[in-house]
Amino acid sequence: MSASVSDSQINNLFQKTNELDQDLRFMALSDLYKIISETPSVFTNSPRLSSQLITVLLKALKDVQSEIKNQAVKCFKPLMPTLSSENAIQLVLSLDVKPKKTTITSTVYTMAMHNVLENLVVDQKTAHTIVSKLLPGYLNYKEVISKIDYIEIISDLIRYLGIAMDDLEKDKTWRLLIDVCFQNDTLIARKAVVALCSLIKVLNTSQVEQVLEGIEQAFQSQNSKSTSYADLPSQSTRLALLSGFFKVDSLKLHPFINRIVEVIISELQIDKLSKVDDDYDKQISTDQVRSEALVALSVVVSNTTYEQISLHISEIINYCRLFLSYNPLAIEDDDDYQMDNDVDADDYADFSDDDEELNQSDDDTDDISWKLRRDSARLIKTILKHQPSTLLTIYQVVFDSLINQLDDSIDSVVDECLITLTTIIEFTSLDSQYYNIDNYRPTDSDSQEVESPLLLLTKAIPKLSDRISAILTPKHRSETNLFLKFFSSLFDVTDGLGAQVGPILGKLEVLTDLNNTINLDLLNFYASLLKNNRLTDFEDYLPKILTNIQFAISSHDSTLEGLNAFDAFLQAYVQMTPSNVSLEELEELICSKALTKNLSGEIRQRSLMVLTNYIVIVKVSEDHFSRIVKVYSECLHFESLSMCCIFNIGKAVEQSYANDSFSPILGQQLAEPVLNLITRSEFRSAVLTTLLQFSKSKTVKLSQDTKLNIINSLRRVSKTEYSNFSKKQHANLVDIITHLLENTDIDSDIAQSLSEIIIQYSDSDLIDPVLIVRLTKDTTEKIFNTQEFFQHLNSKVGKESKHGARIIATVSCYISDDDSLINQNLENLNSQVDLLYSVQFLTQIIRNRGQKFKVPLEVFLQQLDNEDVAIRQSATEPLGVLVKYHINEYLPVVLEQLLKVDSKLRPLYLESLVIVSESVDKKHANDIWDTVFQLLANIEDGSEFEENTCTIASKVLFNIGHTYHERLMTLADKLAMSELIHTKYTIATLIKQFYSDELLIKIHSGLFRDLLGRCSLMVFNKNLHLKQISVNLLVSALHSAPFIALQIVAKVLGNIIDKELLPKREYIKVIQIGPFKHKIDNGLELRKSVYEMIYNLLLSVEHSNRFVSVEYIINYEDIMMSLINKGFRDDNAIVLLSSIILSKLVTIKPGLLSTGDILSSLIASFNKILSKQLKETATKQQVENQQEAIKAVIRSSKKIDRDIVSNRSFHNETGLNSVQLSDWQNYIKEMKTNFPSYYAEVYE
Repeated sequence: MSASVSDSQINNLFQKTNELDQDLRFMALSDLYKIISETPSVFTNSPRLSSQLITVLLKALKDVQSEIKNQAVKCFKPLMPTLSSENAIQLVLSLDVKPKKTTITSTVYTMAMHNVLENLVVDQKTAHTIVSKLLPGYLNYKEVISKIDYIEIISDLIRYLGIAMDDLEKDKTWRLLIDVCFQNDTLIARKAVVALCSLIKVLNTSQVEQVLEGIEQAFQSQNSKSTSYADLPSQSTRLALLSGFFKVDSLKLHPFINRIVEVIISELQIDKLSKVDDDYDKQISTDQVRSEALVALSVVVSNTTYEQISLHISEIINYCRLFLSYNPLAIEDDDDYQMDNDVDADDYADFSDDDEELNQSDDDTDDISWKLRRDSARLIKTILKHQPSTLLTIYQVVFDSLINQLDDSIDSVVDECLITLTTIIEFTSLDSQYYNIDNYRPTDSDSQEVESPLLLLTKAIPKLSDRISAILTPKHRSETNLFLKFFSSLFDVTDGLGAQVGPILGKLEVLTDLNNTINLDLLNFYASLLKNNRLTDFEDYLPKILTNIQFAISSHDSTLEGLNAFDAFLQAYVQMTPSNVSLEELEELICSKALTKNLSGEIRQRSLMVLTNYIVIVKVSEDHFSRIVKVYSECLHFESLSMCCIFNIGKAVEQSYANDSFSPILGQQLAEPVLNLITRSEFRSAVLTTLLQFSKSKTVKLSQDTKLNIINSLRRVSKTEYSNFSKKQHANLVDIITHLLENTDIDSDIAQSLSEIIIQYSDSDLIDPVLIVRLTKDTTEKIFNTQEFFQHLNSKVGKESKHGARIIATVSCYISDDDSLINQNLENLNSQVDLLYSVQFLTQIIRNRGQKFKVPLEVFLQQLDNEDVAIRQSATEPLGVLVKYHINEYLPVVLEQLLKVDSKLRPLYLESLVIVSESVDKKHANDIWDTVFQLLANIEDGSEFEENTCTIASKVLFNIGHTYHERLMTLADKLAMSELIHTKYTIATLIKQFYSDELLIKIHSGLFRDLLGRCSLMVFNKNLHLKQISVNLLVSALHSAPFIALQIVAKVLGNIIDKELLPKREYIKVIQIGPFKHKIDNGLELRKSVYEMIYNLLLSVEHSNRFVSVEYIINYEDIMMSLINKGFRDDNAIVLLSSIILSKLVTIKPGLLSTGDILSSLIASFNKILSKQLKETATKQQVENQQEAIKAVIRSSKKIDRDIVSNRSFHNETGLNSVQLSDWQNYIKEMKTNFPSYYAEVYE
């Protein structure tokens, strides 16, 4: 069909639907479906055509041919969004054709009604009209239990129009559904269960409680009528409803969690577990209900927090232990059955697992006790994944039982036990969630006596290995991948199995050979095996392992995984060089992969990385080394590989340990090709980094000509590309030259030419003073006539330049009248002449001469009072360096003065102590530490907050704490005992700095978790400064150590949202600027930081599956409502942040949009921003800010519309009903009309 369709064409198709030929009728409907789908506006703009189409489709539903009926049903889907409310109501009523006979399949009218209701887009009023006209006719118990159409229509009305039902309609509906659910085990009853679960979404807490009471009454009523085990279907129904409620909307069930869990646990019938019922059928039915109860507990655990289910969690774990060994048909004497004992393997001797159909039955009977063993193992896994704090309890209660059950006669049980054991082992890793939650607080010197999961696992390894080894037989070849994953996890957590690994590897090799596949699980297993075990423990198996790795690398589907496995082998190779393997074929293969042009860039880059590790670790011949160098040389010319190749050359130069005798080849063949790429801006950083490695290397000897070429090239490029270099690039360039100068014989003329670079950088902010001093020093040492060089620089480097004094001071050390210059600058300080220059000059003299140079402290102390800020700041450096070199004499003086000076001088004294604390012995470190905290306590009575003092004090403390970790142990007590604002602020700032040190945080994770938790409470302090630093700390921790921060942030987030996201009157000041009054909101930065924290929280949860348990203590609905009610009503800067958070939030939790009135509230907030009118006197900045806010709203709206609302794949997750869809579509339509240019301009 054409993109443009005329009315006559459509009318022609209408006519064809009346043809006698069924094929013509079908084709006409097919063409109509295509038109509706591709050009719906044809019908949207023509009510007449819409009405005619409805008539045509209704008539087609009566066609004798089923294909035509089905095509008509299909047409209703795209048609519905085009209809007016009146036509939609009329269509629904026309399809209300109830079946007259008892049916077990849906009629065509019911199928059409489903498509209509599913795709209905109407407002609240129209939706309620449809419900009120349609629902009463279907709330007929006798009809519902006999005709499946009734329950299907009711289900669709609940799902798509439930939001429009009034309380009376909801009440009648849930009461009817409960009656239907508990009647019998029919398809209709099961559909009623699903419908009632859907209804929960639109009920309030009070109504949910009534439903729960109604279910209990119906259950009791059914039981009172039952005999024998006839009540068991009602037990299943109750369990299905309770678990279904949790799946649909767990938040609605949280107030009733204890009641529900107790009901589910009662269905386990623990008191009867030791007794086998004489009625075999009843025993089977009882076990079936128990299995369903275990599954229901899994659902509940998956949707609740530890706090909500904590009363029952230990009890549930213990019940899992009982069911793990549950096998009633193996019990020979009821009186001797001990629930707390493990079932021995001999108990299963009479049962077979040879049933080909199910491979799950015992002795060809209907016994389903194996399901309970399987489901209990699965429940343990679920508990651990969602409640990781239970790890230690699981080890203590059920871990041994899981090991015992590995010899179960049923494969499904063995598989589930193996999977659960693997999960437990993964959670035992020190990087797992268990060690990063509040209930586990290890000290930084955990003793071996403390019972920990890792210790319990270590103790269990012999038994665990024996049980696993016993089932590593051909019979279990189908479980090979499970075994591989299990051992991969075990190796990673325990750092290998020692001598036990060889026999296990032998058995695994038999299974992998039987399966005759080299898959990703096997390669990951090899990688873990090689990383965590000594090669000597399995040396005999290395040839086979390397053969398989080689095969994987050669196979395109597994090349990357094969390369990763070989890389793991290389890391193990460092510890031991096996004599029974040859790596030449692998080397050649990887070289070819790097050079093969039709392979992906990812594979070729990974090949280069592995080759680099190969020549760094493995001793090769000169020919082979040269071949790999040639690979580098060729890859340098491929655009997609150049960057990777440059970095790998740098690594090979830096770490050429195994082949250092051949390393000069790297310099001869690669240094200048790398240098040639410096003209390319995209490669410049990488080139400079690699050239720096060349210049530093002690083994890669560059020729004299190459060194001179590099120096001259860098000298030229520094001149021509100076303004295009970043600060880091400038630093590397100077660093390279200084290193090359150290070991290069250059003539005085070349050295003289380097003065151009020195002069060029003498007044630059882009270079560290230390580097320019080093360059000056190394260049001066190459100069024959230093006096002439000094005069040249002195004439070119002005006294006002930033580094001029340091440069002149450095050169002056090489001429005879050095002391006269020093005396002259000391005199300048006394005479108050050229103060800044003289301070910097003397600073460099002190650094150059060290302890050999000494002047009185007063020389620099008096400069701290200078009116010139630059002089005051400069004086802190020589003061700090002087104290550092004469610490015994000068440090006590500075510390004493620090406690006496006023707020103006405190930061300056502290700046000098930053230098001293960089390298200080323990005694003096303690003196500084104690004095700083004494200072913080002394200034508490001051009228103004000294933020700068606190920030610099934290730097001093950081240097000391980083060196002497024991000092950090006192911080928790200081936080707990002190109410002093400056002390708390400084400690929080100090902790924030430590969160940038990942290694230290991991070493002292318990300490820093505790400190972060304490600091998080400062958000609720009355002092704005403490609030701000606390939130800043949480943001930093979320970014750098989410494994610690997530749990803490999630716990305080609710209170922060409640208390800190609205502007507060006490933070708002009004100042007079001329005739105008201007409001200043001092709390704005705090609110912006809180929103940044929320965004980082969402990012951390989204990007890491390690934090699955944290999701259940994050109230996403609270976050959404805070954006709607607070964020989008705040300052425009926060509106922008809120829009970004909203986009992330709906991506993570699209179902939020259908929760309660969130979508309607969101639309109202958006419309308020879009309709805001500025005053005519509004400034340009106010207008621009408003425009940015509008664009932010449009950006978020477009993303939600495209990715969520209009994306059919999300509809099951969002659960948006017809009314919500209608409201959203009307909003988007109005926004496009009012802001067409913005809508077209803004990108998501």
